[in-house]
Amino acid sequence: MPKVTSKKIMHPNSRKAKRAIRDQIQKTHIAQKRKEASKDRSVKYRIIKFIHKRIANDEREVFTIEEGTELVAEFVASHDDYLLDVARRREKGKQISTTLLLQEQEWKKVKQEFLTGIESPDLTDRATVYRVKNWNKDERSLPTFKMRIYRQPEESITANLTSD
Repeated sequence: MPKVTSKKIMHPNSRKAKRAIRDQIQKTHIAQKRKEASKDRSVKYRIIKFIHKRIANDEREVFTIEEGTELVAEFVASHDDYLLDVARRREKGKQISTTLLLQEQEWKKVKQEFLTGIESPDLTDRATVYRVKNWNKDERSLPTFKMRIYRQPEESITANLTSD
């Protein structure tokens, strides 16, 4: 017969119980931080992947800040059709899945980040452009890229506000 082991019941106010509760809270907190960090890495990964596709066949060794801003703006605008599709589904009264809702929130966050400043590879640096062009799409190599904060130009912000 298999040996039956019983867990000892702890008093809820005991030191052992409090320690077990603290350990459990710490584990959930660490898991939550890891999840947030992986989301942040996934956005950086998508931006670098998008820029890699755009500049892979370009002969230039460096780009201007304006060209880098345009590339990031293209990345942000590439999901406008997706956001419009989700909005149309919502208008028709169809229920939206949780996955679609989370993706919509993520892309709206990316769009808002571009207004305030979004981190992207520094295309004014020769070494970074070389690394992006020859990138093997390995997520572990993300920290090796020199990053720069790109913001949406002021003219386009005022144009967007007046058109809305």
